[in-house]
Amino acid sequence: MPMSGKRRLIIWLIAGLIAAAAVACWLTGYTTVPDDLANYYVIDAGVDSELVKVGSTIWRFPLSGGLVSLPRGWQVMEARVPVSTGDGGLLLTLSVEVELGAEAARRLVARYGAAVEGGSLQPLADELFTDETFSGTTEELYGPRRTELADDFAERLRTFVAEELPELELRRVGLPTATGTDGPLFANPDDAEPCRVVVLGFDALEDTLLEPLIEMGELPNFARLRREGYLGVLRSEEPYFSPIVWTTFATGKPAAEHGLVAFTRLDPETGVKVPLSSNDREVEAFWEFLGPLGRRSLTVNWYYSWPVGEIDGVCLTDLFWEKTYGRGVALDSEFTELEGRLYPPELEEEIKTAVEERPYVSEDDYAYTDVLEIVPRFAGELEQGVERFPLPNFLTHDIRAANAFLYLLENEDWQLAALYQDLQDKIPHSAWPAHAHYWERLTGTPSHQPPIPPELKELTDKMGPLVIETYRLADKILGLVMEMVDEDTVVLVISDHGFGSLDPPRPVPTSRYGSERMYFWHDPTGVVGLWGPHIRRGASGPEMTIYDFLPTVLALLGLPPAGDMPGRIHEEALEPDYLAWLRGYAFGEPPTTYESGAERETVEMPDAVGEETMEQLRALGYLQ
Repeated sequence: MPMSGKRRLIIWLIAGLIAAAAVACWLTGYTTVPDDLANYYVIDAGVDSELVKVGSTIWRFPLSGGLVSLPRGWQVMEARVPVSTGDGGLLLTLSVEVELGAEAARRLVARYGAAVEGGSLQPLADELFTDETFSGTTEELYGPRRTELADDFAERLRTFVAEELPELELRRVGLPTATGTDGPLFANPDDAEPCRVVVLGFDALEDTLLEPLIEMGELPNFARLRREGYLGVLRSEEPYFSPIVWTTFATGKPAAEHGLVAFTRLDPETGVKVPLSSNDREVEAFWEFLGPLGRRSLTVNWYYSWPVGEIDGVCLTDLFWEKTYGRGVALDSEFTELEGRLYPPELEEEIKTAVEERPYVSEDDYAYTDVLEIVPRFAGELEQGVERFPLPNFLTHDIRAANAFLYLLENEDWQLAALYQDLQDKIPHSAWPAHAHYWERLTGTPSHQPPIPPELKELTDKMGPLVIETYRLADKILGLVMEMVDEDTVVLVISDHGFGSLDPPRPVPTSRYGSERMYFWHDPTGVVGLWGPHIRRGASGPEMTIYDFLPTVLALLGLPPAGDMPGRIHEEALEPDYLAWLRGYAFGEPPTTYESGAERETVEMPDAVGEETMEQLRALGYLQ
């Protein structure tokens, strides 16, 4: 029977709708993948999930899975895990450092779908950690027994990933923060107290050298700090001069305010360059202002701490021991009679007697002392045959300071104890080219240094391990301190900048008065590490600035940063609940300043001491 016109029209309408739907489906199925090299993009299709090229245009059925992005390379992934305790519970944040490659990203999407968008670890944690129970109290979990659960979580996570997601490369696993609680964090908040703090300052400790040495097993105590605490990167500021940065650490103020802007100044009367000292500092340092706040300090060898006046605490300045840097001539009389070398003065003989036998660490702990004795003044003089060998003197100075510090740490009352060591800077200034060639042979990392002349090859080969050995010495000192302090003490490691090869070589400001073309020099990133109570475990975070150091130390001491300090508390290193306790119970109204306004007495530097200090600066290449 012939089809009526009405039926024919209906059929055509239906066909048109189907065609239109097909066209719409075809058009809407096209997706442009963002041109973003920082992320992987994966089509969520279950076991058939597929990695797609950034910047490409793809077609997929509109009702199928979406496009999931995950960040490439190294990153920190986090998830929250509730844990029940005998008196409540905690919501813990598990932090994991991973290296996320393309296949790992695809596998994560295939297993968890869009739930891993942005690099979330939560779906994996939800699968692995269920009905977690801790046998002790909330306070025990958060405090002394927290390591038990952290180690258990780390072992289970590594086993799970190895079996189920082997493409995912785990690095560090930690239990860094307690983000919420169903019970009391502290049994009585009024009973909680601020920490004591030990600061270990290692000049020029380089983050990109420290981390590989940890991975090689060369630095067991830094490895422990990284595993049980917080290890991150410090961002320094040009021109990366030690007097500027260490004085910013000591005062919390920028160079324009604290006044130490270089290594030397021009004497207005003679027009001659003279070394800077604490005389030139225009604001108060922590060893001066902490005493009136009820925090007694112990400071040893801090950069440009001479001269020191009367303080509530102990201070052995950087000129406590005679210098024998450049000419190898001890200036005993000038240094013995130098005012302001230490406070209180009556400690001098006790300290010298205590360190004479090197009870904690000795020059023998540096494995290449015999090589130090044949290294010329600095690398630029290798070709000139200049016979000045100051490196053994640098080592002795640091060894004396370390022993004095450890002795006082055990025998004095203190809330903040700070030690400065500069061998990690002095040796690279003299031996970096040799180190860079040695490191290239060891790891394959290009040295970016000129070829070594044949006549210097034997000497250079001997000098190759010198820089790495300074890191081993720092590791030993760190280990001694970690074993010595109690459970209420935080150990903080800090460096003012790094040190590395310059590729390509370029002019750098080696002093306030000029630049020269260098193949190696200070670089902008150093090291910051914290270990002890209320520090995030196995964690790292964003770069810490040089202005954040003192506010963070003050916070650990239970003191708010002053309003004239431009830095902030490095909250990423602290337990959030502990930080909340500080603000809720310990901190009062932040003061405008900690400056007392008292006038500090100056002490004239004898000419002989000034000349020897200038010789040291020449030996390091800061002065011509």
